[in-house]
Amino acid sequence: MRGFRGSVMAGIVALIGVGGPVPGRAAPARPAAPAPTPRTAGEDAGTAGARTEAIQLLRQGNRELDRGNYRGALRLFQRAYARFQSPKLHFNMAQAWHELNRPLKALQHYELFLKGFRKADSPELYGIAFRRAFKLRGEIASVRLEINVIGAQITVDGRRVGRSPLQRPLRFLPGPHAVVVSKAGYDKQVLQRKLAPGTTVLRIKLLTEAQAMARRKEVQRIQAERRRAEVRLRRAQRALYERQRRRLFRFRVAGWSVVATGVAVLAASVGAGIVNLVKNEEIKDQPLGTDWVDVERDHRTARTTQVLFWTGMSLGAVVVSAGVVMLYWQRRMARKLEAPAPARPTPTGPQETVRVTPWAGPRGAGASLTLTF
Repeated sequence: MRGFRGSVMAGIVALIGVGGPVPGRAAPARPAAPAPTPRTAGEDAGTAGARTEAIQLLRQGNRELDRGNYRGALRLFQRAYARFQSPKLHFNMAQAWHELNRPLKALQHYELFLKGFRKADSPELYGIAFRRAFKLRGEIASVRLEINVIGAQITVDGRRVGRSPLQRPLRFLPGPHAVVVSKAGYDKQVLQRKLAPGTTVLRIKLLTEAQAMARRKEVQRIQAERRRAEVRLRRAQRALYERQRRRLFRFRVAGWSVVATGVAVLAASVGAGIVNLVKNEEIKDQPLGTDWVDVERDHRTARTTQVLFWTGMSLGAVVVSAGVVMLYWQRRMARKLEAPAPARPTPTGPQETVRVTPWAGPRGAGASLTLTF
């Protein structure tokens, strides 16, 4: 990679105006370059000296680039360009910026090279620059600002980039950026965006101070109305919650009352069963010669207490079961009542609406308030 880059740099030296091999580089690996440009008749001694000095600085920069001293190489390339402003030197500066992991600067110099360099002079070198510029364009974020006011000052990440309308898109590294647009007599706009690779269009609308003041008053009015609506809604929900708690309390009392009633019926039936057993024993132990009327009365009491026992046991079991079911459902509804309400998603988008939505369900009825602005 280093040998190939060195050969490309040697080709750039030849394109600036000096021929011959560069020491320390293999001539076969060098891309084909046109013949050196001779000194023209109208070129004075100062221009020729600047060209010669630029070529010497370029050679030194190439050596530093091969050694890995990218900042030193970049400074030498910039000095060479200051002495002789050949567009071909942008290729060298782009290489140094690319090695320093500065893709925005590298792309800028690759594009300047492609703009000032003729493809016919070295198609191979032109192709290298074109492919690298194409790759870098896909790795950076390009932003096109559309602002409704002419002459607005644009600041990105604390750095002024110009005034609207901008002729070219702004380029940034992907990631979060802050864009501030301001102009005298207008309300300042601040946008924070996380930019992704590719092209993004940001439309910014500046409002006059009067419009901004009116809009702020409207927003304050909407916020005050929202707070009042939230207070009313919380009061209504609290009242509904208290009513539901009282209803559940009464339901629980009713459940325990039913259970107690069922237990009382079971106890009474057990008493009737005991009486039945006693009467049956008395009937068995009656002596001979007992009055028939007394015998019939004891048999009738035994049958009655038997019916009462079985009827009471059945009815008591049903009543106790009903009370247990009532207590189960009361407990289940109490758990639902105490459970936190599910979070509602927050709507997104440039809307300014206040919406009240009624709802009803097993826990009762109420209303939800949605405010977007």
